[in-house]
Parts: sequence; C-alpha cells; structure tokens
Amino acid sequence: MLGFWFIVACQSDAPSPYKEPTPGVPNPYMNIKPDIEILDTATEELNPPKYNCLYKIEKVTPKWKFIFPLQKKSISGSFAAVQLYSTRKGTSFSESLTGISSIIESASFNIENSIKDKTIVNSFFSAFDQTQKITINIFSASGSSNSGAIKIKLGINGIKNSYVLPYFKKGEQMIAQKEIDLSDFQVQKQLEAMYKKLNTQDASKKNAKETKIEFRIVFTYSKKCS
Repeated sequence: MLGFWFIVACQSDAPSPYKEPTPGVPNPYMNIKPDIEILDTATEELNPPKYNCLYKIEKVTPKWKFIFPLQKKSISGSFAAVQLYSTRKGTSFSESLTGISSIIESASFNIENSIKDKTIVNSFFSAFDQTQKITINIFSASGSSNSGAIKIKLGINGIKNSYVLPYFKKGEQMIAQKEIDLSDFQVQKQLEAMYKKLNTQDASKKNAKETKIEFRIVFTYSKKCS
C-alpha cells in the first residue's frame, strides 16, 4: 500500500501536459521569449547599400611584342609618346572606354630587352612614313569592372583594321590584348628591314606572313564613388 501512494505522489509533481487555453483565462505559454535573439538580415542581403561610381580613363599605355615563330624569338616594348583624346566619365568601366582614341608616335617605342633588340625593332619603325601615326579608336566596350571586351580600330601604316580585344583587371589597371597578324597592314618593306637585322637570309613572304604582334593596351583609370 505504501508503494502505491509513493507512485501517485511522484506523478503529481510532473508538469502537466499542454492544454488548449480556456477562454477568458491567461495563457502561460504566450509570454515565453527565446534565449537567442533572431536578427532579420534577409532585407539587408536583398537590398545592399548602393553607391554611385564614376570611372574615367586617365592614361593609356600601348605595349607591343613582336613574335617571330620561325626564329623562336620575341621582342617586347612599349610606346612612350601617346596622346589620349575624348576621355569621358562613365557609370561603368566599359562606358568610360567608349569613344576614346589615341595617337602613338612609332619612333617612341622603348625596348624592354637588349640593345641588339632595340636596333632590330628600330629598323622596322624607321622604315615607316613618320607622317603615318599608329592610331587606336575604341568604338564600343562591354563587360564588368573586372573583365570584358573592347572593339577597336587599329591604324598602322595608313591602314585601319577592326579587332575585338578581351580585357581583364590586374592590380589597379585594366589590360586588353590580342595577337594580330602584321600582314593585315601591308608592312612587307618594314619587315624585310627588320629581318636583315635579325641576320635572317630568308626575308621572304613566308617570314612576313608568320610574323605576329601581341598588341596590349594598359588602361590606368580613376574610380570615385559616393
């Protein structure tokens, strides 16, 4: 009999199961607060802070690498005398590129390699009519602030051809580049002068056709956001 009363007493101390609240009687479960505060960050993620940014091209540095597949040789350099025209501010990097142009003095080509290479390349540029400048016109651009493509019209030896150059971000600059056939610009005479300096006996059309350049444009730009 004592054992029976002990079981009954223990059961009476257990919490009563949840029951539907009686109308007019306060519900003790309604005022329970969670131990952890739940933050509503969904709105912040869907609506990040917006900034108005303006881009502007401040400087253009054209780089040029001669590629001689038959000689397994390349010579790199850049142009020091470059005039930049029609710069504009844009709400994106690609917008700031559209419409700008450059005029390059071919005689200002600086070699990054040896003195011998400088002599070789100078023989190429000295054979040009110096009244014929190298020109770049960017007539459209598309992409983001990290990568994209520009459409340019490149003028060499008085001949203009259109190309699409992919661009990518590197550090604080943007770089656009493409491998181009020099035969597109009818520079046979200039190439023959250069091959003589390369000590190549065969200054033939095959050599001229095989010679390419890696044309690169380095864009230095400003970005201001408010």
